[in-house]
Amino acid sequence: MNNVFYNNKLLTGVNQAAISLKEEASKIMEFQGNTRGEMLAANINYIEFREGKESVAYIERKLEELGFPVTIRKFKALKWYPESLSVLIVMVAREIFNWADQDIFDMGNAAPKSSLVVQLLMRHFFSSRKSFEAMPKYWRSNFDFGELEAFGFDEEKKSFVIRINGYKFHPIMCIYYAGYFLRIAQFIIKSPKIEIEEKKCAYGNGSYHEYEIKWQ
Repeated sequence: MNNVFYNNKLLTGVNQAAISLKEEASKIMEFQGNTRGEMLAANINYIEFREGKESVAYIERKLEELGFPVTIRKFKALKWYPESLSVLIVMVAREIFNWADQDIFDMGNAAPKSSLVVQLLMRHFFSSRKSFEAMPKYWRSNFDFGELEAFGFDEEKKSFVIRINGYKFHPIMCIYYAGYFLRIAQFIIKSPKIEIEEKKCAYGNGSYHEYEIKWQ
């Protein structure tokens, strides 16, 4: 399956050489907004799958070093946790394991596979359009902030748009959620080739994040 994320200029985000992870972590952890524990657990499971069992301990030690100690194996699927913690785990994984942008994209792409909410959403509807129309409800089930808009579903042109308002933690998550929403599209659309592009970004040319999904 061909996974495409076009706007590479967005992936570099801020000047990483000028800002330490500790400085970034302090800023990120001040942001408000929560997500379900299953999101964090999915990321931890992916890290362990990619980097081995010891990787979980590495993540915990780094988080403690940054001033945010947490026992990540105790995340409960339906409990609320700070989205900032989820973002920080992604950033820590990138630093510890020297991940490239594609690794972050793949991590996001893997997350919905273990989501109970996503599985229920996909099983409940029997048409691509109905599943697409339910995406805003899915967002509200997983996040207590921001808003997802899904519009422009066109079976003839084979495209639709996802817009996220009220989400601005760190540019690295543009990559993560490109992978994430591509996976949602892969559940909804039965096609051997689906592509995603972030057309607008809250860190650059817009006040929101807008992803366009196309398929053949």
